[in-house]
Amino acid sequence: MAKSPDRDAVLREGRRCLSASPENRRILVISGARGIGKSTVANTIADEATALGFRVVDLPCLPYSPAAALDQGLLDDGLLGDLVAGDVDVTPTLLVIDDLHLLPACSRDRLARAVKAAVRTPHVRCIATTVDTVPPPLWREFAFHRVRPLPDAAVRVLLSGTETTVSQQQSIIELSQGNPLVATELARAAPIWSWEPSVGGAMLGRAHLTDTLADIGAFEVAGLDEEARRGILDDAVRHSVFREHGGDSAAVHPYGDTVAQLWILASSTAEERTAVHLESAADGRLTRDERLVHRALAARAPDAHLVAALDERAHDLASMQRYRRAVALLGRAAALESDRGRAWALEVRAASTAAFAGCVELAESILGRIRPGQPDTAAPETVPARAFVAVAQGADPRAAFGVVVQALDRLPDAVAPDVVDQLIGSVLAYSAMTGDSELVAQALQWAVKHEQHLDPVNVLLSRSLGVSGSRVHGRALDSPALLDAARASLRTGDPWKPVLLQLALPTLLWDPNDSSRLSDVVDHVAAGFPAAVSLARLRHLATLAARGQFAAFAEAVSSGLPEGLFAAQECLLKSSVAAVTGDEKSCTTTESVARGRFDVAYQRIRRGDLSAERCSIGPYGPLEILDYVESCVRLRRSDEARTYLDRLHRTRPDFWGARHSALLTAAEAMLAKAGAEALFEASLHELRTAGWCFDAPRVALVYGEWLRRHHRVIESRGRLRYAADLFAELGAHTWLRRAEDELRAAGAGPHLREGDTGSGLTGQELRIASLAAAGLTNKEIGEQLYLSARTVGGHLYREFPKLQITTRSALRDALLRYEGGGR
Repeated sequence: MAKSPDRDAVLREGRRCLSASPENRRILVISGARGIGKSTVANTIADEATALGFRVVDLPCLPYSPAAALDQGLLDDGLLGDLVAGDVDVTPTLLVIDDLHLLPACSRDRLARAVKAAVRTPHVRCIATTVDTVPPPLWREFAFHRVRPLPDAAVRVLLSGTETTVSQQQSIIELSQGNPLVATELARAAPIWSWEPSVGGAMLGRAHLTDTLADIGAFEVAGLDEEARRGILDDAVRHSVFREHGGDSAAVHPYGDTVAQLWILASSTAEERTAVHLESAADGRLTRDERLVHRALAARAPDAHLVAALDERAHDLASMQRYRRAVALLGRAAALESDRGRAWALEVRAASTAAFAGCVELAESILGRIRPGQPDTAAPETVPARAFVAVAQGADPRAAFGVVVQALDRLPDAVAPDVVDQLIGSVLAYSAMTGDSELVAQALQWAVKHEQHLDPVNVLLSRSLGVSGSRVHGRALDSPALLDAARASLRTGDPWKPVLLQLALPTLLWDPNDSSRLSDVVDHVAAGFPAAVSLARLRHLATLAARGQFAAFAEAVSSGLPEGLFAAQECLLKSSVAAVTGDEKSCTTTESVARGRFDVAYQRIRRGDLSAERCSIGPYGPLEILDYVESCVRLRRSDEARTYLDRLHRTRPDFWGARHSALLTAAEAMLAKAGAEALFEASLHELRTAGWCFDAPRVALVYGEWLRRHHRVIESRGRLRYAADLFAELGAHTWLRRAEDELRAAGAGPHLREGDTGSGLTGQELRIASLAAAGLTNKEIGEQLYLSARTVGGHLYREFPKLQITTRSALRDALLRYEGGGR
């Protein structure tokens, strides 16, 4: 049963009815529209009664049922008493009378008298359901409770497991008016809809209804006269407009028969609906906005004054983040605009608003019908919306960057400033997403070219990303004037501004102070519409992943994407975290380094990209600096590591922050011939101060290993213990095993783990086995791991039985089986 406070209250009344002291609640009447869930509530109470030992007697009000038989004299009051009076002393009884409204008035009266006589017996209770908003006369003395429509959020939960798109779900929520039966049946029909129903555009048709809804609707309206049918049509059309433009989207649904409304809407003609709109447009009881919408929906000819009014109202709605409503008005304004150029501009605005608000399917629908009289590739105005829709659905930001740059190249002279701002914001955002300093430089050049007219949000973007032309700007987030200007710009309601701002300035590259200041600018205007909600969630996940808060990350991921946007980016985050925590049995660079398989990690990194860009993408990107340098040092390729760091220093992007600097310092410490301790301490201090929860123990681990191998064993234990404790707290199991191995080598006890049986290979044993499988001798292995050849031999002697082999040549295949899960 769908959850809502209203239903919970009725259930509580039902439980009081079943209690030993029900007082005046022996008879409970549950009222609600058809399909609203009143029978479900009654059945839930009946199930609880059965569990309490009640005998449940169903009296459905259908032909030939016991309740209907009362009208035919087949079941008089005395017989009903006999029905419930058996086992008076031992068996409590619950009467369940479903669909009381189906009985004629005289039958309901007779049934009321019979039930009232029956419940005089202490062990008898009664629950009845009806669609009547006012109880029948003889039933009014009983407890009467309504099951009201579900709120929108509850209907959305109900639809979450259906084969419906986000856009279809929104249409179903509006049409169902909180009726769970209607919502479920509309969802069944949604996969075969040829268009989505709306009051303003393609009207609700018979094809949108299942046979169940059609049959119930036809039955409900069969006995109505023309005036009553017209009244229901008026209510249905007016309510649809009210939901869209009259009040808040979470407004309480009117009490009524939704199925009958849908059936009459589906069977009404365009002329009938136009007549309703004309009457409503002149109805002074409606709000000004509602009358405007009715007037627009009734119009059948171009009207310049009406177009201007709709355009102004769309601006107001956008400033309140009611983007779907704004898009609907812009679409209607375009239909009533006589000038083709202005109509096309209104459609482009509608598409852009829908796209950046995260209403992807709606945006695609609008973009699909835009025909500027030339190929789409020659219409730069539509490019920001198209590019964002692609990125939100998982496209490569590089491809989106290229498309936007092409649009900027062919930008006509007479183009709206807002279009230029959207294009500039797009190249800044997508270049930052790639982490490619060359693409960022290109984007900044475009920003400089148009800097005279840039929106403050784009100024904030360009200055935060570093160099603007030949001038290096100060940190944008340290400028109160610029932050105030950006806040003022965000309040205009254009959705592209908060969305591209969050895409371009990923939190994971900054320290917590920067993140907090960005949140102060963005969060108060970026809440409540799909794209902003999805991006805020993605930003939160990236922050948790980058800082190593893996338990909180797993909990946040389990809540699911609210609108299904940016799913590809979330998958990358999840894969990265799984590799770091050891939950993924894939041969990733991270896992290889954690397991001490530096040869494998080195080869994987060398096969990839050694540029600064690689270290800018994803929450684990910056840590690959340590991975590669440590692998080189362990494999005695320090010169390669030095060359790599020199190249990073030369090519590092201007938007790299304190995190990258601290990790570069730690990498320098691993290569330093003097002063390494000071470098390690500086790096560790910066990471701990900024709150990078995973980076700090990662650096502490290599620092502790460095201390031990420089014969400062006692000092190393503190750093290694700190690393092990944090890895255990974060759930980074593979890294924890490596830290424990180092603690053992330093003569300290391992970090105790719940449920650890000690079975399988230790991290040190796995490293030795991997090197031996690669063909190294015991002496060569000992030189790499700072062990004697004899100690290496002892390790291998203990490993062979664990791997179920007897020869060194079988190590390679045995390790493949072991790491594949066959341990």
